[in-house]
Order: sequence, then structure tokens, then C-alpha cells
Amino acid sequence: MSVFRRARVLIRPLLVFAAALAGLAMLAQVATALSGEDMVGRALTSWNAMGAWTALAILAMAGAIAFRREAPNVARGLAAGTLLLCLFWSVAEVYDLSSAGAIGGSAAALLGITAAGFFALEAGAYLFGTVAYLTVFGGALMYLLSHSIATSRLAEGVSIGAALAIMCLAYAGLICRSDRGVMRVLLNEHASGRQARAQMLLGVVAPFLLGTFYLLNDQGSQVRAELLLLVATIVGVNIGLIILMAVSLERVDHARRKAERELVNRAMRDGLTGLFNREMLGRRFAQYFAQGMREQVPFTALMIDLDHFKQINDLGGHSLGDRVLRRTARAMRAQLRLEDTMARVGGEEFAVILPGAGLVEALEVAERLRACVAGLRFEEQNGAVLQVTVSIGVAEWERGEELRSLYARADGALYAAKNGGRDRVLLAPPTTQMRCTALTLPPLSTGRAPTAVPTLPARQTEPVRAPQR
Repeated sequence: MSVFRRARVLIRPLLVFAAALAGLAMLAQVATALSGEDMVGRALTSWNAMGAWTALAILAMAGAIAFRREAPNVARGLAAGTLLLCLFWSVAEVYDLSSAGAIGGSAAALLGITAAGFFALEAGAYLFGTVAYLTVFGGALMYLLSHSIATSRLAEGVSIGAALAIMCLAYAGLICRSDRGVMRVLLNEHASGRQARAQMLLGVVAPFLLGTFYLLNDQGSQVRAELLLLVATIVGVNIGLIILMAVSLERVDHARRKAERELVNRAMRDGLTGLFNREMLGRRFAQYFAQGMREQVPFTALMIDLDHFKQINDLGGHSLGDRVLRRTARAMRAQLRLEDTMARVGGEEFAVILPGAGLVEALEVAERLRACVAGLRFEEQNGAVLQVTVSIGVAEWERGEELRSLYARADGALYAAKNGGRDRVLLAPPTTQMRCTALTLPPLSTGRAPTAVPTLPARQTEPVRAPQR
């Protein structure tokens, strides 16, 4: 499981936990209002003493993060409601209009920044949103630590329950958009992400460990509060520096990966036509071969050669020849499926592998390719219009057959088609027929001729048309 998936696993549980804390706080407020200072109310409010409006804001923010994808308009409305609540109670505190259950100034600031971070990430301001969530997470953690080391001066700002809930909201908000911006850099599987996570762990844990050593000494609350603020400041600065270094390293690493992909792409593709080359054809054949041996899935090979291509070069030069090759390759590739493999294997020769296709389907495809190329027209420099045709040999893969044998059979059918008049499709005989007829073949003469395929029967010198379905 990737780091992204592992980080996302906790989103729902943390949101549920934050909502449960807020729900318990509201339940405590209701129980206290109905029955006074009873045992239930005191038990719930002893550590989770958040006000009713704080609990409502946490519930709204948890809903906004949870429904960000399923109901984006509802999520924005809940986040806007949280932001308005925090602004209202912040202003009320300034004018001394606070009442029982109001949102405290510290809690309002943290929840308001959380809502602002939510809107920033939704608007694509990933750096601002990430910094906002990290600030909220660090602030809530500081208040949580202030409760654990009894620094009452800081602990009065946010209760334990509110601090825990706000930390959960900040983490969930960060990870919800971990595929974008800074979080994508921190959580990716490449060297930049691994180094950033290691540095983040060291830059956060080490100051807290050292700070805890001093905070646990018998000191006054004033000194403890100052030490805690100092530790929080050091951690914040470390996180900022680590993020800047990670982003810079990710840019360099991204450029390197892009260059590597380009090199691999160039090594697997023909520079003129953009089609695959022989190397990639061999790899694809190995995949289809393994699939055919394992699952008995058929596939068929086509060998395609442009007719009279030497005359085209002599007539219009290599510029015309290159233009014919590029346009012909593009037209034929457009007639194939995405899973089909087409490669340039020679000057004017192309090979096609059709996975899952038998002879009937392959003949239909071959005839479609022949007709497609025959319909192309090229204008020469003198204004004359040139027509190009292709000859195609078709060979169906037989179980256990290697690429060399399949290539030879399709190549033999191709040159039999060229010898038979060109601009046609011919079917190669099976390997069993080749072995039987090879014993009666006369010695091959010099010149280009099928090297592994016997002369085809006379009835195949005409184009093979696919049967009508």
C-alpha cells in the first residue's frame, strides 16, 4: 500500500472521532441544562469542556471535509457557516458580548483558519491551504501539551476535547488533498518524498523531546508556557524549511524523471513516424505470447510494405518519402484499437500485432488498412497527385510459435502479395503446411523472396477479402 493510501485510511475515523467529541460536549451541555450539576454532566465536561457553539462549529467543519467530494455545495456551505460563527464570536469577545457556550478566542482562531484552509485548497491555493492546516495542527497540539504539563496560562484557551477534535480536522483536511501541492511532495514514493518525511520526523520529534526534558522539570507555569511557545516556534520553523527544501528537491527530481521517461520513449519509438520500433514490438510479442500460452488467447500479425517506395524517393526526394511515411503511419494507426501494437520495422515496412484477433478479424483489419492507404493522396512539388498503396501479409500465431517464425510467415505472405501484383492482402499458410511443402521447394534464387514461406497456391494471388458477417 502506498503512502497516499495509508495516509487516507485515517480520514474517516478521525472525522468520526472529532464529531463524536463535539457530540459528547453538546450532550454534556444538554444534560447539565436539564438536570443541573449531575454526575453525567461533570464526567463529560471534566476534560471535554468545549462550549455548545464550539461543538457546533467542529461538527460543521467535520461535515464539510467529509462531504467535499460527494456534495461540494453542501461542504462549502458548512465551511462558510463555520467561518461565520468564528468571526461572529471573535467580534463578540472584542466587544465583551460573549455568553455561556460561546466560542473562545483561541478556538475561534483555530477553527477559522481551518475553514480558510478548506477554501484555499478548494480554490487551488495548495501552499496557503497546507500552511493553514499545519498551523492549526501545531496550535492544537500546543494546547493539548499545555494541558498535559499543567501550564494553566495556555490551557485556558482551548479544552482537551476541542484540541483533539481540531487536530483531527486539520489532519483530515491535509490528507484529503494529498495528491496536490506540498502534501503530494511530502507523500510521494520518490527520493524527494522519502527524504522530506525523514527530515520532518527529525525536525518535529527532536525539538519536542528536548523541550519535554526541560518542561518536566519543576518550574513555574510562566517558564513552562514560554518553553512550550519556544518549542512550537522551533518546530514551525523546521517544518517551513523542510517544506521549502522538499519542494525544491521535488522540482529537480521531477525534471530528472521526465528526462528519463523521454529517453525511454525515444528508445522504444521510431523517430520519424512516432510508432513503436523493433525493441518494443519484441516486448509486446512476449506479453501476447505469455498470455496466449497461459490463457489460450489468439493473436495475429500483419506485415505491411509500401509499394514502389523507392520510386517515390526517386521522384520527390527523401522529403516526400518522409512525408508519405509519416502520413501513412498516422492513417493506419488511426484504424487500429488502443491495445493493438504497430511498429516500424524497416525503411517502408510496418508490423502490426492484433491481440485477441483470429484470422477473420485480422483479415478485416488488413483490408481496412489497405483501403485506408489507397485513399490517401500526396501532392508532389510539380503539382502532380501521387497515390500510394500497400501490400499486406497476414499470419495467425500458433501455440508455442516464436516471433522469428511468425514474422517469417507474415513476411513471406507479404512478398507473395507483392509478387502477385501488389495492393492486396494475402494469408500465410500454417507452419504444418510450410514443413510439408518445404521438402519439394527448388533452391531459392538470388534476390528478395520469402525465406521461410513457400510459394503460395495460385488461388491466393488475388486479394483475400474478409467474409461478410
